[in-house]
Amino acid sequence: PMDDMDGTQEKTYSLRDLRKLSGVTAQELADDTAISVGAIRMTEWRRFESHGVHTVRRYVEALGGELRLLAVFDDGSSYRIEVDRQG
Repeated sequence: PMDDMDGTQEKTYSLRDLRKLSGVTAQELADDTAISVGAIRMTEWRRFESHGVHTVRRYVEALGGELRLLAVFDDGSSYRIEVDRQG
């Protein structure tokens, strides 16, 4: 687990884990995001670095969440990075 800025522990989840924990099927997520089921499955199985922030944001928001980025440095400091929403 990783310490968050407020000292709480955060567990790391894959996108697929988040979808399953939310009780949402790949088809339901595809319907909500206008992304094909095949693309949803590909997104879930690829490394996070392969995805654009926009794609991950759409995925997370369709599950009812909010995407937040956290930069963590060797000295133990961490900073939330603002993820601007478009219009």
